[in-house]
Amino acid sequence: MAIVGTGKQALAQLGAMLAVRRIERLQIYSPRTESRQAFVGKAREEFGIEAASCASVDEACRGAQIVTLVTRAAQPFLTAAMLEKRRSLECRGRDRAGPGGIRTGRLSRTTIVAVDNLSGVQQLSREFMTRYVSSGWRK
Repeated sequence: MAIVGTGKQALAQLGAMLAVRRIERLQIYSPRTESRQAFVGKAREEFGIEAASCASVDEACRGAQIVTLVTRAAQPFLTAAMLEKRRSLECRGRDRAGPGGIRTGRLSRTTIVAVDNLSGVQQLSREFMTRYVSSGWRK
């Protein structure tokens, strides 16, 4: 599993994922080295999971079956090329409109899109709005 972002929600998201999935290794990316290193320690201590700090998003995603974004990134950074086929992508943390962590194009390669709050995603996810709302899609 890869996790991108090490803020307030990240450890809880990791715990939720571990409650429902068997994760053998965690690959962590955050722009700040000290945040990555601290999260490695927290993940190991809290969950006893093998965890590694990665120097880039691409490195963190490499080989990961699950990629979880827990970020309030203002600019897109995750490309479809960073995700291998048949991978699960979870996104958390968008609480304002505008660009997020996913570059346009990822949802066009997706067979299932599940959201926890449809009206929130319709208002805050640039890629969701581009792919579904502007094309006339309705629930």
